[in-house]
Amino acid sequence: PPVVYFGVFGLMWALHWWRPWLIPGGRALSAAGLALVLAGIGLTIWSIATFVRAHTTVVPWEQVSAMVTTGPFQLSRNPIYVSDAIAYLGVTMLIHSWWPLLALPFVLLVIRRTVIDRDEHYLAARYGDSYPAYPPSVRRCISLDTLPPTSARCRCVARFGPLRPVAVNQHGTRAPVASYRHHRDPQTR
Repeated sequence: PPVVYFGVFGLMWALHWWRPWLIPGGRALSAAGLALVLAGIGLTIWSIATFVRAHTTVVPWEQVSAMVTTGPFQLSRNPIYVSDAIAYLGVTMLIHSWWPLLALPFVLLVIRRTVIDRDEHYLAARYGDSYPAYPPSVRRCISLDTLPPTSARCRCVARFGPLRPVAVNQHGTRAPVASYRHHRDPQTR
């Protein structure tokens, strides 16, 4: 999977050198990019450490010895791929180029179709009855519903109230969507 990110990024960087298309932002954009790169590296290290603690492999083509659902895998079924995307976005911001950013949706689609789907089929076949309970409880990318109550998300909800979708009818009147709680409540999923 990193080959996909590096390969596409390399092509986009070459395109940037040939035809610069700069993102404005100066040092603030560079600082944000550096923060994202460090966050991506940190998430990768945390994910690898979780694999090591579970005594299973990090190498995608080797057979796993345990299904890992702790650590960053409580927030995402694919935290290493998420960290790759975060770092890719960070480096894009560091070089101030629109080209790699433009290619990121393509990269994510390739990773989803060629890597993540294959991984999920493999885990479902390998762990049979225990795997089907994991995907509904944790999203592929980031699942903020599984954060502990002391998290920043809960403090934000406590301060500003929960985010709820609002429907707007043909007259422009706004009303809360009634089925929101049913779809978001972990008890009813």
